[in-house]
Parts: sequence; C-alpha cells; structure tokens
Amino acid sequence: MRSRAILAATAAVLLSAAAGCSNPESYVVLTLRSTTATMQINGVADIQVDVANGVSMRTLNYSAHGMTIGQPTETKDNKTLSVGFSGSETGNVTFTVTARDNLGCKIGSSGSVPVSVEIKKGAVAFATVSLTALAVADCTQVDAGTPDVPDGSALPGCDPTNPQSTAAGVTTCLATQTCQVDCTPPDAGAPRNECITGGAGPAGSACATNADCQPGTQCFNYASTGCSVRLCLKFCNNDLDCAAVGAGGAGPGSLCQGPVMCPAFLTAYHTCTFNCDPRATAAAGRGGCPMDMACVMPGSMDQVDCACAATRGTKTEGMACTSAADCAPGFICNRMSGNMTCRPICRCDADSSAACTAKANDCATAGTTCRAVTNNTIYGICL
Repeated sequence: MRSRAILAATAAVLLSAAAGCSNPESYVVLTLRSTTATMQINGVADIQVDVANGVSMRTLNYSAHGMTIGQPTETKDNKTLSVGFSGSETGNVTFTVTARDNLGCKIGSSGSVPVSVEIKKGAVAFATVSLTALAVADCTQVDAGTPDVPDGSALPGCDPTNPQSTAAGVTTCLATQTCQVDCTPPDAGAPRNECITGGAGPAGSACATNADCQPGTQCFNYASTGCSVRLCLKFCNNDLDCAAVGAGGAGPGSLCQGPVMCPAFLTAYHTCTFNCDPRATAAAGRGGCPMDMACVMPGSMDQVDCACAATRGTKTEGMACTSAADCAPGFICNRMSGNMTCRPICRCDADSSAACTAKANDCATAGTTCRAVTNNTIYGICL
C-alpha cells in the first residue's frame, strides 16, 4: 500500500509540470498488472508511460523504488498511476507502458498495442495495463557510455549464485550453463548477467575463460593483484554457500566475502574465499592454494584466503617488518613491546583463558611454542 502511494504521488507532481497546469481537470488512473501470475516483474526502478491521442503527446517517467508488478489478490495491493490532463485535453488517449530496472534496461512492457481510454472531462477514468516480463533485459536503448550504476547493484539477467534459478524476474540458465557477470558487454550495452555454456572446472581450478568454470562459478583474473593467475571462484549469498570451497580444507572455513568489482562500480555479488592453511608448516605446499598463490591471514578472527605469492615478502622468523606483506608465506608481522617482527603462524586452538590447547606444536624453532594472539582463536604465533 505504501509503495503504491509513493508511486502515485510522484506521478502527479511530474505530470503537473508536463501538462503546464497546476490543477488538471481530468485524470486517468492506470492499474499495472503482470500478464500472468507466475511471471512477476521484480526490481522496477522506473516506469515510462507514453501518452498519445493519434500523435505523440508526451512521455512521463515515474520513480518506482524497486517495486514488484504482479497480480495481487486484493484490490488494495494494486499498483496504480495517476495521469492528469488539462481542461483543453479531451477525447481518446492511448497509453504504452514500459518498466525499467535501475540500469535503465527494459524488463517489462505492455506490448505494441496501446491501451485506449476516453478522457472524462472533470472526472476520473480507469484502465488496466498488463505488462509482460522480459526473459532477458533489453538494454539497447540505454544511453551509450559507462552507465551510472550505484555501488552494490544487482544486475539484470540470470542469478550468478544459482544459474538455474526459476525465481520471478531472473533469466533461467540451462543445466549446462553458468551465469557470468558481464561488466562490459561486447554490444556496448549496460552491464548485465548472461547465461553461457559452462565447463567442468570447480572452484579453485585454473581457467582461461568463464566457459571453463562449472555453473555457479566464474573465471577471475588475478593480474591486477600481482600475478598472472586465472581461477574459477564460486558465487555465494552467505557463508553457508562456501562450506566446501577451496583446496586443502585445513583452514577455518571459507567465507562469502570476496567482492565482485566492475571497472566503474562494485556489484552486489560476492565469491567464496579459500579454506586454506596459513601455518608456516604448510607454506611449502602453499597451504593448499592453487599454483602461484599463498595462504594469508588478511584480517582478524582467523580469516584466511589465497593471495598472489609474488606480492609476499621474503622475511622469516625474527626479522623486522612494517606490515604482513614484508613476511614470507606462513608468517605474520607481529607487534610486541613496540617492535614489529615476522613470526611463524601456528595452530593454537585457544580456550576461554587464551591458552593454546593444540596437541601438536607447529613451532620449529627450539624453545618456542604457539601463543594466542588478539582476535584469533584457531591460529597463533610462535614465541
């Protein structure tokens, strides 16, 4: 009910300016519904209404605030628009309605046959407009150039996390297809998600293109982070989607925290981190990370991930450092008594008193044992 009120209020303000009259004498109220109950139109950001009386009169745009157009079971839930006309405007008028997403792509349309209504001078006329949901968003009429896409935006098309999703408003990919996030489509259209033929590569495997990766994953290039590696990464909605991701499996679990960036904006999508082993004793095997990668601890709370080994330093135990990047894989830069020193990462399994309880001692240097560090439970440092 609230979204309908906002939509209608916005329409009335816009129309007053277009009609050149602060108090239109006649109105036509349009009720918007989906063509079928099973094909709702989701994420409608803008509704375009083309009004004509034999010749084009005007085009109106109504802010829709991400609304859904469906077939409500109760009249009170209808989505309505109020179109005003001045006292000099009479006769039959036609309406063609287009629903667009936040990128300006067409996601629903009333079709090629306009809805015709007779203006009732000084009164209100009513009409219902049925909109058909487009299987694939039409971005051909979006202005050329880089679109103004807000950070954190979902893109039209399929669902990268679940390419075979049959949810309303998304494109359903075939069982053999994966859903790729396409920041720069070859047709110069707006960014969108597209179904393409998938491959056999699981998360963590090397790839050359998106077609090498299993459905639900995509090929990501690590070149911008310092190494010439391309890996299939799994899309996720939350941490539960990431339980089985990553080679090795000796880490604390993978998390849904990898941001998916387009060149001009941050998307709403994430990928799973790797469940790798950051300990010094596992560094020779890259902690279970793919080739040319190393297992690192990028944050507190025992978080781990695979990063380019080429960007890691070479300093080892006891050497002075200024940041974790100075230390070799398997080591972190630890501050103690004002000094920053590379220390080996070890298994701690700290209890409530911050005492390490791990049965095996990962610390290779004689006289050192694993000690808990702030904000970590599973891992510690050798002291």
